[in-house]
Amino acid sequence: MSRTWSAFILGSLGRQRAALVTDPDTARRKTAAARVVSAFSDLVERNYRAGWTVRDYATALGITPTHLTRCCKQTSGRSALALLNDRILYEARVLLRDTRAPVQDIARDLGFQSAAYFSRAFQSRQGSTPSAFRKAGITAPQRQT
Repeated sequence: MSRTWSAFILGSLGRQRAALVTDPDTARRKTAAARVVSAFSDLVERNYRAGWTVRDYATALGITPTHLTRCCKQTSGRSALALLNDRILYEARVLLRDTRAPVQDIARDLGFQSAAYFSRAFQSRQGSTPSAFRKAGITAPQRQT
């Protein structure tokens, strides 16, 4: 797992732990949710290029998509889909910055069915098209190994 992505998830988990209520039942539920999100994050890191849906991740974890999303919201304040999309967008920015691969190849490699859909999704989240992002030389967060 890249350190930047890990830092994001761990930071979210750390903030949640700091806010734990002294009620043991609440603490146990939050700890269990944190374990689910940690396992989800590991799966996302291994499979984000495969085009898996939240349902696919939930199935791999042996839980329902609703439970997965509830755990993610409880520990990070974001849905499972938002966390998955964050990871895919991060990788898209890295690939656009660090490679000269055509946008349609990046889209395909990240599990998008078409370059057009990838471009719309990227623009709605990033505020620029993939081509404009690349031309502007916008720096994505550094990936640490």
